[in-house]
Amino acid sequence: LFPNKKFYDNKILNGPNVEERCYERHFLKEMMWGSYSFINVARGQEGFDKGHSPRNVEEATVVIQIIAKLFKEHCLKKQKVSVGVISPYKGQVSLIEQKLGKKYVANKETGFSVSVRSVDGFQGGEEDIIIISTVRSNKNGSVGFLSNHQRTNVALTRARYCLWIVGHATTLVKSGSVWKDLVIDAMESGHFCNAEEDDQSDLSLHFDFLNLGKTRWKIFFSDDFKISIANLTGDKAKKKVMEMIKKLAQGWRLPASEKVVTSELLEQYNIDAGQLYLVWSIDIMKEASTCSQVIRVWDISPACELPKLAKKLIISFGRYTMDDLNHCKHKTLEGNLVVPMSWPIQSVQIPVLKANPSQRLAGQLAVPEKSSEVQNEERSHPENQKSSEIQNEERSHPENQKSSEVQNEERS
Repeated sequence: LFPNKKFYDNKILNGPNVEERCYERHFLKEMMWGSYSFINVARGQEGFDKGHSPRNVEEATVVIQIIAKLFKEHCLKKQKVSVGVISPYKGQVSLIEQKLGKKYVANKETGFSVSVRSVDGFQGGEEDIIIISTVRSNKNGSVGFLSNHQRTNVALTRARYCLWIVGHATTLVKSGSVWKDLVIDAMESGHFCNAEEDDQSDLSLHFDFLNLGKTRWKIFFSDDFKISIANLTGDKAKKKVMEMIKKLAQGWRLPASEKVVTSELLEQYNIDAGQLYLVWSIDIMKEASTCSQVIRVWDISPACELPKLAKKLIISFGRYTMDDLNHCKHKTLEGNLVVPMSWPIQSVQIPVLKANPSQRLAGQLAVPEKSSEVQNEERSHPENQKSSEIQNEERSHPENQKSSEVQNEERS
């Protein structure tokens, strides 16, 4: 495999037990899930959490789906398996841990375990299957301390049987680092595949949400929705959500008589006999000299979680003017379909507001006004600090400041 060739000049030899046919284990039947695979997540986008550490929601979703497939297979075959998820970034580790929750903790006694840690946290450890999320996805091939040879070596040598690497191939190749060599090696040896190719699982269905084709409305998905759709149990529920989103994109709206709980901005459409709701709203997107209505899908949520979503809306819309909010609420019909509207930005008169738009929004959604805690969260939102995060990442590049890179990661 690549680690032996790259780091040890093929001097590491298999023991007699490894050479025996009975040592080889297959945990999933599809060819892409062999002993060594690079899974390309071409649509992944890197972002930053509140601690300024990079994360990639699409990669996290793929990792979660792989674990779900493994668990399903484990339940059928009763085969013991330990899974280790490694990422060099604490932001990605936290995201995956958060979305996995305690779902698989109770299954340790049955022989299925999942451990999510950073590279440093896995030093000296090993699991049956190792899944690595490389996180970085950008146009210029910037990978920061991901290119550190020592850490890469640790990450790639923790697997007993299967090593599956999840990443953005274009970024890694452009980096010119050891990861470029890994991607090329995977391509040349036939171990390279795209996440969308796994048509036997929910992965392909998940990516269909990002490929709606030509529609009346542009639709944007929140990170929470991407994770929720990956965790949604059953293909039937996923397909129902997808069908509903496609109809929304063409201008269909649920009749007023069938709506459950609504407000001027927040829409909640039932998808599972009153248990789960697709939560979305009209937003505006400003491009060049115009602002246009778009649909933003926030999450798939049980009713008890809806107040939390309302608070997130307060944060997101808190910077909007009254004109912005009025544009979100504006509705234009063509027959029975709602069509998006656009306005020239220069024609928009921005009034001097006597009330904070977020306070008005809070009233519309029937939730408490923003607390100091919410205001602090808003000020620390990663979108407002992204440029400094990238600068810090670049200053901690391993080839230039190997000792400080570890300190920078720990601070993040």
